[in-house]
Amino acid sequence: MSKAHKAIGLTLFYLSVVFFSVLLSDFINFGDFKIYEKSFNDHSQSFEDYQLYMGVNEPIPFLLFRLGNLLGISFVYLNAFLNALFLLAAYKFFFTFRKENVGNFVLFCIVFVVSFYSAVLFFAAIRVKIALIFILFSYHYFSVSRTRFYMFSIMGLLSHFQSIFFIPIPFLFQKRVNKLMVISISAITFFVFVFYLELLLNRVSAYIGSSVYIGNFIKVLFLLSLGYLISERRINKVLYFLYSLLLLTFALFADGGRIAQIAWLLVTFSFLMTHRYRFTFYMLTLYFVINSLVFYLFLLDNGYPMHPDNTILNYFFRGDV
Repeated sequence: MSKAHKAIGLTLFYLSVVFFSVLLSDFINFGDFKIYEKSFNDHSQSFEDYQLYMGVNEPIPFLLFRLGNLLGISFVYLNAFLNALFLLAAYKFFFTFRKENVGNFVLFCIVFVVSFYSAVLFFAAIRVKIALIFILFSYHYFSVSRTRFYMFSIMGLLSHFQSIFFIPIPFLFQKRVNKLMVISISAITFFVFVFYLELLLNRVSAYIGSSVYIGNFIKVLFLLSLGYLISERRINKVLYFLYSLLLLTFALFADGGRIAQIAWLLVTFSFLMTHRYRFTFYMLTLYFVINSLVFYLFLLDNGYPMHPDNTILNYFFRGDV
């Protein structure tokens, strides 16, 4: 395929993403999407007002909202553009490890376009999506330019605090703990505790409750175990164990949907680097594709996106989610 044909094909692909996003947005009447839209439409809202209304401190989503106001576009179109930009970042990340051909493009679409967690990002977790745009670009530059890696990582942190779990993933595949890794992790930790200490405490108290979520724990444990099996020969086992312990602790007491999303990205990263356990990975992606169909059915039926903790079993056997 020539570069011209490839450029035309990708342009049509991203335009179709924008069209699809705008079309489905008309069916959303409740949920986080509408909360973000209300904040976006309040043109006089200051950053302090935004912090109080949304209960967050990260500035980049607020700045994007104000930029959209200045450009005179609606929140629906801003979100559609962000969806296309997210897939562009995912495309750069995906094809850092795979050859650009039709077969791999189909796999890219299955993993990032029609999967359940992408659907959640498209129409519910707007701030996480903004953060992941920067994080996926940082993954692309990890082995090319550490300066760009750190720049995009910091932008991710300034978009959503959840990025603190995304940033370490590439380091798990460094067999040797060198000075650069120690400096990098120390710098990120210092950044978090200087700028996000209050937010960190608020998030921990908000997400961690008195209940124990065994189902979430098992789901995350399965994904982390699969990630280990896929990348056993490439990972730093000590770092992977510590990272897994952190995620499993949050999965047991906190928001399992968010943690499972992080674990799924880790599994995808592992597979792209090693290409092992293909059948298992493909079956898991198929499961998430089926769940994305349920997500969209639920959205069309109820007027708001399905919560990421729910699955196809919830939808068909409980009647409501």
